[in-house]
Parts: sequence; structure tokens; C-alpha cells
Amino acid sequence: VYSSQSKDFNPTFTEGNANRTINSLSQVDLNYSDFIWENTMNYSREFNQKHLVNILVGNSLESVKTDRLSGYREGFSNNESYLQYLDAGSSNDQSRGNLTEWSLASFYSRANYSYLDKYLISTNVRFDGSSRFGKANRWGVFPSASAGWRISKESFFSVPFIDDLKFRASWGQLGNQDIGLYAFSSVMSQSFYTLGNPQKLNVAYSPASDFNPDVKWETTTQTDIGLDLAAFNNKLSLSADYYYKKTTDMLLILPQAMTSGFGSTGYENVGSIENKGLELQFTWKEHVGDFRYSLGANIATLKNKVLSLGAM
Repeated sequence: VYSSQSKDFNPTFTEGNANRTINSLSQVDLNYSDFIWENTMNYSREFNQKHLVNILVGNSLESVKTDRLSGYREGFSNNESYLQYLDAGSSNDQSRGNLTEWSLASFYSRANYSYLDKYLISTNVRFDGSSRFGKANRWGVFPSASAGWRISKESFFSVPFIDDLKFRASWGQLGNQDIGLYAFSSVMSQSFYTLGNPQKLNVAYSPASDFNPDVKWETTTQTDIGLDLAAFNNKLSLSADYYYKKTTDMLLILPQAMTSGFGSTGYENVGSIENKGLELQFTWKEHVGDFRYSLGANIATLKNKVLSLGAM
């Protein structure tokens, strides 16, 4: 939580190539709070020196609030410090104020199982709720799972120079909520007009931008298959991966006809994109007496394909 105040006193104002003295003061008050609450509980147990189980459950909550108030005035008689308050000005009053809030709640769990450190299984699930979406689509469920097989621990495996050989595979989903704060319900803008009496200003409100009450989480799904190798007394380490990642329900803003009253739509879940490739990492560690060195290299390929960007 923090609060801040700032003042900016400008004794001159530049207009074109000429300077004229107007003595203006801008003042901003900002109050910001970020509340985070996290809880986790972990259970771990080994059975018969063969089975190892680890379970974790937890939740987190984050709530952010920003309150901003600003004022501006011109026509100060001089630039003395004791007169640098808004009440000391005499013309062109301007004030602004706004409040923004957002929150994110998450519940998650993870379960790991290992048999003789040879067969490895892990499962995860997240249940996330974001205030950036409407009530109908506020929550998203994002599971993942992985499995590993340490082949080097099998009785049939007998390669003297290989210290560890593990095959692994994983699949999982993640969500994206990065769409600003009020995409599901447009912020209202203020406008002024005269009707009948030109001396009287009337106030009207209208949506500042298009919005989409049905906007929901963007989802990225990734599959990975990999192999890890350690050899020659762990001097050599090698890791190879093939991955495929696809993003669906991408959050995009699309152009639309000006007759709608807006130049673009609100956020729409319309796009999809895929990425796939290979990653290879190599490391060699060695020491000669007290001299130690390490050599490493990696190579990666990436193929990116845009599957859809919605109806343009």
C-alpha cells in the first residue's frame, strides 16, 4: 500500500515559438493498494521404500486498487512557493479523478508419484477466476500432467558409460487474461451539449469503446516429448525436446465499420496460432587438478503458423 502526491509548477507556457507567462500548477494525489493472500498445504510420504507420494494444495488471492485525483489551475500572481496551491490560482480550473480495481483468485493442486525413482507421474490443475471477465466467463480450469521413465534404472539396461537416461512427456494448459480491466463492460465517456438555452450545458454519457460481455480466457495448450541423458560420470549432459504449442480463443481487437460508432470491436476470442519445434542442449563439465571448466551449446528450431485471426 502506498500513497503519493506530486506538484508541478510551471511559470511559463510555450506556444509556438513564443513564451508567455501563465503560472500554472498541476497536482496529483495517488493511492495504490495491492493485497496478496497465499496459502499452501503439502503432504509427503514414502511407502515401503518404493512408493513416494507428494501432494500440494493451495490458493492465492490478489486485489489491486488505484485511486487517482488530479487538479490543474492557472493565473497565479507569482511563483512564490507559499502560493503554490490550487486555491491561489484564478483561471482555467480542471479536475480529474478515477478509480480502478481488479482481482485474481486461484485454487491449485499438484500430485506427484514416484515408484523406485523409476516411474514418475505428476498432475496439476488450476482453477482461476479473474475480474477482467464477465460473471459468465470469469472462471477457467487449466490442467496439466507429465510422466517420466528412468530407463537407466531398469534391470535390462546395461550401458556402462551412461549414468542416467530418462524419457519424459507432458501436456498442459495455461490461461491468459491480459485484456485490460473492463473489456466486458465499456467505460462510459462524458460529453456536453446545449439544448434550447445556449447558456446551459447538458451532460450526456455514452460507451467510450465497443465491448464484449462474452469475452473469456485465452487458452494455450502445449505438448512436450523429451529425453535426458547423463554419461561419463556425469561429465556429459544432454537434453532433447520436441514441443507443440497451440493457442486458441486468442484475445484480439478487430476493425469494424465506422457506422457502428466505433472504429474497432471490443476483445473477441477469435484467433488461433501454433508453434512447434525442437530444442537440444549439450553440456560438458571437466576438471584437471584444481582447474575446472564447462562447455555448453544449444540449438532450437521454431515453426510458427497463424491459423486464424477472425473475420477481418
